[in-house]
Order: sequence, then structure tokens, then C-alpha cells
Amino acid sequence: MTTNEILLRIKSVLSLLTKLNFQQYKYIVNVVLGEQRGAGVKIGTRCLWDAEADDYAHGNFINETIFCVACVYAVFFY
Repeated sequence: MTTNEILLRIKSVLSLLTKLNFQQYKYIVNVVLGEQRGAGVKIGTRCLWDAEADDYAHGNFINETIFCVACVYAVFFY
């Protein structure tokens, strides 16, 4: 999978999020794309969180040359 193919997948996910039309939610999308060099990476995210209303989804992709980690956060907007 090339970086362009990953970008197209990210754009399709964003398009699907828009079609859901949850107007009181704000979406935060964080994508980390890097080269595989054997060193490893640690990724962390912090935010104020309402466990009753907010949620997230994540996924990753790894092959011999690249890695990609994507997180989508849905934060209820009061």
C-alpha cells in the first residue's frame, strides 16, 4: 500500500463522517505516518473527556516500509 492509497482511505473515512451529520459532535482526526526503520515509536493524546458522550475509533497499518496509525475522536459540543 502506498502513501497515496492511505491518503485516499483517510479521505473516504472523513467523507463518511461528514455524511453522518451529527451536528453536535466535533471530530478530531490524528494520523501518524512514518517510515519503518526498526526504532519504534510511542504516540500519546490527551484531552478533556466526557465518558458519557465522547468516543473514539482507531486503526493501524504496517508493512515492510511504512506504518500508519489513525485515530478519530468524536467530542460532544455542548
